[in-house]
Amino acid sequence: MFDPHLSDIITPEPRGVRGSKSGKQVIMRRLWNEWGGDMVGFVTFWVGVGFIVGWLLFTPAHGAEAVGVRVKDADTIEVDVLNLGWGVALNNVSIRAANFDSWESSKRRQSVKVSSAEVVKGKLATEEFKVWIEGKTFTVEPVAEPHDRYGRLLGIWYVDGESVAEWMKEHGHIREKP
Repeated sequence: MFDPHLSDIITPEPRGVRGSKSGKQVIMRRLWNEWGGDMVGFVTFWVGVGFIVGWLLFTPAHGAEAVGVRVKDADTIEVDVLNLGWGVALNNVSIRAANFDSWESSKRRQSVKVSSAEVVKGKLATEEFKVWIEGKTFTVEPVAEPHDRYGRLLGIWYVDGESVAEWMKEHGHIREKP
């Protein structure tokens, strides 16, 4: 039976004793003994550890890559393909920013009062956002609540690893909540 007490496994034997081994050899020998000499279990364990480490190292840092991004307005995009990894993708999806609300670019939003001045700010935000993302890598990080009330996917956006929310805030494109 495997003993979960790691300190028992990694405690090295004293040096200078005849037949003493390096700390690494002692750790591996003790792990081997904990597995009861079961080669299949021992190898399976280390292959699993290698798989997990590899998955963590080679999975994109900021979620799924978006291909064919079209800016609908400064906080909503439409994407031709959202690559989720492992050969899985979503096609033709609308994605709303989960961590900021930008100025409205039209008066069609019914849930808030939209002024003409806000529409001007929204159109400026949309145009500047389009220019900024041109030719860059756009990624979407999932959030706990995957959809908004209109059925759009929700996500946190990054452009070449930079937070879109931070960029929007720096450029004055975040809509303050009343």
